[in-house]
Amino acid sequence: MKKLFWTILLTAFVLSGCFNVSTVVNVKKDGSGTVKQTVLFRKDFIEQMKSFSQSFGDKSADNDADIYDVEKLKKEVTKYGENVRYVSSKEIEEGNMQGYEVVYAFDDINKLSLNENPNADIMPSEKIAEKSDGDEIKFHFKKGGTSELTIQFPDLNEGAEETENAEEEAEENEETEIDNAAAAMLKQMYAGMKVSMKINFDGKITNTDASNVDGSTITLFEMDFDKILQDPSQFKLLEKFNPDNPKEMKKLLKDAKGIKIETKDKIRIKFK
Repeated sequence: MKKLFWTILLTAFVLSGCFNVSTVVNVKKDGSGTVKQTVLFRKDFIEQMKSFSQSFGDKSADNDADIYDVEKLKKEVTKYGENVRYVSSKEIEEGNMQGYEVVYAFDDINKLSLNENPNADIMPSEKIAEKSDGDEIKFHFKKGGTSELTIQFPDLNEGAEETENAEEEAEENEETEIDNAAAAMLKQMYAGMKVSMKINFDGKITNTDASNVDGSTITLFEMDFDKILQDPSQFKLLEKFNPDNPKEMKKLLKDAKGIKIETKDKIRIKFK
């Protein structure tokens, strides 16, 4: 997952903290299940999108700024792999945010593919980016009295040989400071912003080597920017972060506040 943390951060800065994205994969004992995704944007950001497009004479601005598009959600089912189907969707509002909730169903999680790059989920693919090769999370399922799911993450070990150099560069940046004004601005920009992906199991987890387990739920990644920005030391952590070095990532994120991330290249979960 070497690109994941950095990609989310870059996306956050591009979109100015305007979104919440939650993806939950529900897995049944026979390997079937659902993908439920909730996407929320700040209402002021939606209006900014519309105004920006209109300022360039885009007559389709109203449609582009319409976050909830049922036909588009139906077409996007293909990004989740083979034999995945659209089930339902609805428009939702939460406080100063609005967006949608969509549910897709799959019969065989072995054929399911999840993109660890959030760009493909928070904005229309033709506006930001299509799914990148190598960003997919793969699943390997074995059915039994106790079922077993293996989750394979992409490219975790690539760049590991650069650890020593990366640590030296991090030490050189130790004195970097963010002034109070900048910190206050960032807190305002990213207030309430969250991104997460979780796997929920229909049954009891009996054994797993996953790092973040809560009952029958495994967290693959979760970022809560309210917590991240509470501690000034977090800014230094982000500056030292080298997205091409997974060993450094493990070291830096181990005690990070507001962040949960699975740093193993593969995890196994047994449940019944």
